[in-house]
Amino acid sequence: MDKKLLNRLQALGGILICVAYFLPWASIMSPLGSIEVRGLYIDYAWVILILAILHLLVQFARLNKTALGLPDEFSKGVDIFWLGVPFVFVAFFVWYGAGFIFRDAASGARATFFGVTVESTVRAALDYGFWIGALGALLTIVGVALISQRIKMIATYGVVVAVAVSALAFGLSLAGRGTQSVTASQAAHASASIPSPTAPDTPPEPTLDASPYVLVTKITGAQLPKDFEASRFNDCIIISPVFKNVGTKTIVGLQGRISVLDGFGKEVYGFNFRADDKIAPGAQSDGGYKFDGNQFEDDDPYHKMLPVISGGTVKYSSKIFRIAFEDGSVLPK
Repeated sequence: MDKKLLNRLQALGGILICVAYFLPWASIMSPLGSIEVRGLYIDYAWVILILAILHLLVQFARLNKTALGLPDEFSKGVDIFWLGVPFVFVAFFVWYGAGFIFRDAASGARATFFGVTVESTVRAALDYGFWIGALGALLTIVGVALISQRIKMIATYGVVVAVAVSALAFGLSLAGRGTQSVTASQAAHASASIPSPTAPDTPPEPTLDASPYVLVTKITGAQLPKDFEASRFNDCIIISPVFKNVGTKTIVGLQGRISVLDGFGKEVYGFNFRADDKIAPGAQSDGGYKFDGNQFEDDDPYHKMLPVISGGTVKYSSKIFRIAFEDGSVLPK
């Protein structure tokens, strides 16, 4: 093929990646999260933008190394960068694509590449920014392979990178249904049990009237974006109940259930909890329970609760099943 045509093909790929960065993506799912700049959260996908620009500059330097007077040692480094960066593009877009939503031709339902049914329409729109960027990555690596005449090697490494990243994304998609307990400052003080996907979390029949001993005076829910500086590595929802000791004995343990309800009073998600805070008579405890979002699933606890919490229509109900006191007594006996 004409070498000028191949160079233009490669350059077009880099330009498409640059353009794609500024186009709407259904949701940014970079493995590295986001950075806050003057109150704005910028995804680390900007690294891809910088690499695409650098790759275009390197391509220009390779074509004009004699005119630029580049030494041989520098030229070798330029060649390594030129050959290696397209694999980064492939890895990034495969990672993102692993969670992209498409329409299942067999069932007509929306699904991710890993076959998880999507109940929410939040990310159902076509993500043309992603597809333009993915096309740019493909043109870039094909152009590099043809120009360098290392087609077999680059094709092999490209497939290995794509398969490895897909396997990693799939492995991470199996996790993420867990929940951990945090205080208002994100420090753990209690733990929440999460139901198994095959064994629904059904509460035990309450046999205790807890009102003479403890009251749940308030329950609030908040959706927080991922923030590495705050040790939040995923978008999350925090459910924060306030327990008040209205009895005469110090409480050292509570077990119960919290239900998250929609506007009709129907439970969208519920979980059993255990709180081990010490609550003196008249005092209160205001810890919380954190549910991390899984970017590869739309039916995890986070996504079940997200519509009602973000929409401001959420309601809550709670029940206390057991109370442990500092003197060693437990109700019910």
